[in-house]
Amino acid sequence: MKIQEIVISDRNYPSLYYRGGTFDCGRILLKRGERLSFDTYFGSFTYSKYRDYTVLTSIDFIGRISGTAKAMLCCFDGESENVVAEADTEGFFSLRAEFSALPKKGILYPVIEAKSDAEFLGGEYSADIMKNKVSMAIAFCTFRREEYLKKNIELLERENISGIDKVIVVDNGNTLSESDFSWDKVKLCKNPNYGGSAGFTRGIIEAKADNYTHVILMDDDIEIFPEALERMIVFASILREEYKGAHFSAAMLKASKLYIQHEKGALWNGTHIESLNTELDVRERDALIANLDDGPIGYGAWWCFCLPLSDVDKFGLPLPLFIKFDDVEYGTRCCRNVPIITMSGMAVSHADFDGKYNMHLEYYTIRNQLIMLAVHKMQNRFGCILRLIKVSAKHLFLYRYDAQPILLRAFEDFLRGADFIINTNAEELNRSVMAMTPKAIDLSELPDWDASIKEKYKSKKVSIINRAFRLILLGGHLIPNVFMKKETVYMPLPVAKNSDNFMRKNTVQYQMLGNSGYAFNKHSGKFFACFFRCICMAFKILFGYGKASGSYRKNKEYLMSDEFWHKYLELDNL
Repeated sequence: MKIQEIVISDRNYPSLYYRGGTFDCGRILLKRGERLSFDTYFGSFTYSKYRDYTVLTSIDFIGRISGTAKAMLCCFDGESENVVAEADTEGFFSLRAEFSALPKKGILYPVIEAKSDAEFLGGEYSADIMKNKVSMAIAFCTFRREEYLKKNIELLERENISGIDKVIVVDNGNTLSESDFSWDKVKLCKNPNYGGSAGFTRGIIEAKADNYTHVILMDDDIEIFPEALERMIVFASILREEYKGAHFSAAMLKASKLYIQHEKGALWNGTHIESLNTELDVRERDALIANLDDGPIGYGAWWCFCLPLSDVDKFGLPLPLFIKFDDVEYGTRCCRNVPIITMSGMAVSHADFDGKYNMHLEYYTIRNQLIMLAVHKMQNRFGCILRLIKVSAKHLFLYRYDAQPILLRAFEDFLRGADFIINTNAEELNRSVMAMTPKAIDLSELPDWDASIKEKYKSKKVSIINRAFRLILLGGHLIPNVFMKKETVYMPLPVAKNSDNFMRKNTVQYQMLGNSGYAFNKHSGKFFACFFRCICMAFKILFGYGKASGSYRKNKEYLMSDEFWHKYLELDNL
C-alpha cells in the first residue's frame, strides 16, 4: 500500500520538495558524483507520527533510477544524520526502516549519490498493511469567490485523489449553479448567508446524511497541495483503534513566501490565540524537527481540517457564530481527549492575514469569544468587564473613536442572551454591523502618502515602564495638543500600537494590501465621551452577565442540535 509518494516538482520553491539535481519534465537529472536528498518539507517521511498513531511498524522506500547510483534511506533526529539502509542500484530499489530501531523523534528520507550520470524517476514510501474503510467528503464554504473555488475544484478533478468521494460546495452567496461544475463528484448546496459557521455546518450535515466517515472542511481561497490531502486520507485509514476519532489539521504556508509556515495548530487560552510553530522557514531541516513537537494543540483552523463525523453524535454540531471562533469553539469542545494530528507536508497555502484588516469583524471576534467563554464556563462578569476595558483601550488609544459603537454592540448583543442568536436573521445583522464601520479612504488622495512607507515600518519594542506611563496618561489623551508632534505617523492596521502614535496628533493606519486605510486624529473630547459609554456598558455587564451567560449554557445543547440547524437553515423546506 502506498503511504506517501515522492513529489517531483519545480513549482514555487523546489527546496520544499528536494535538494540537488536538476528538474526536467517530471524527473530529476544527476551528474556523476552529485547528491540528491529528500530531507524536505514535502519529501521527508514523518515516521514518529505514524509510529505513534497508526498500525505501521516499518516503512519501505521504493524508488526508480536510470543510471548507476548508491541509494540510502537516512534518518535525521535533529542532531545527526544516520544511514538506516543502503544499496547500489541501477534501476529499481527498495530500502526498509524498522521504527523500533529509530530515534524517538525524527524524519526519514532517501538520498541518492550518482555514480554515473543518472535520472531519478520517482519513488514512494510503502507498507504491506490492510487499511480501514474511510470515505471522505470535502466541504467548501464559499461566498462570491467563484474564481478561487473553481480553480480548486478543477485541481481536485484533475488529480482525482483516491479516497475523496464527494465535494460539497455550500454556496452562501447563491451565485453558483449546477452548470458551473462538470465533475460528477460535486454537490452544490444553496445556503442562506449565515456566515462560515453555517456554511461549514451545512457541509457537515450533508456529509453525515450521505454516510461518509469523515469530512474535510476547507476554505474556498486556499491553494491546495494534492499530496497533503492524500497523506491526510491515508493516515486516517491506518489509525490504530484507539485513535480512530483523531482529527487532522493542515498547516498554513504563507502565499507570499511559501516557505514560511504561519501556523501548525493553535491554542486559545481564553484571552488570545497562539499560533503554534509560527514563522518557521520550512526549507530548513531543523524546522522539520520542530514540526514534530507533540505539545498540546487546542484546535485546527478550518482552512483545511478533517474531522470524523462520529463527532456529531458525540459532541453535536458547531455553534451559530456566523464567522470568527467557530473553529476555535468546535475544536475546544471536540478535541480535548482526542489528538489533532499535524505534520510536515500536510499543508495548504493562504494569503497572509495581516494583508487585510476588516474593522467590522471586531464585532464577531468579541461577541463570539464572550459566547464561547460563557458556554464553557471560562469567565465571570469581572473578566468580561476587564475584557471590555482592554478592547476599548486598544482602539481608543489608537484614536479609533468611530469604531467604538461596533465594540460596544458586541457586548450589548452578547448580553441579550441565546434568544438573540436564535431569533435574529444573521444576514441582516451582518449588514447592520458593516454599516457601522468607519469609511476607509484612498491613500493616494493624501498629500504625503508614498507606497514605500509600508516597507519602512518597523515595530517598536517597548518596556513595561513605557507601557505603564502611557496607560497613566490614557494613551496621551491627558496631554494637551500643544505638546503633540504635528507630523503624521503611518502604521499598518493589523499590528498598529499605541507606542507608534503616542505623542502624535494625527495617524494614518493603512491596509498592508491595496491602497486604502483610515486617517485618525487625536480628540480628547471624543475619547472621554467614549470612556463614559464604556463605564455605562461596564455596569450593564455587572448586572446582566449572569443572566446572559446562563442563557447560553441553558440553550447550548439546542444550538448544537440537528433540530436547531435544520430550522435555522430551513432545510426541511428544500
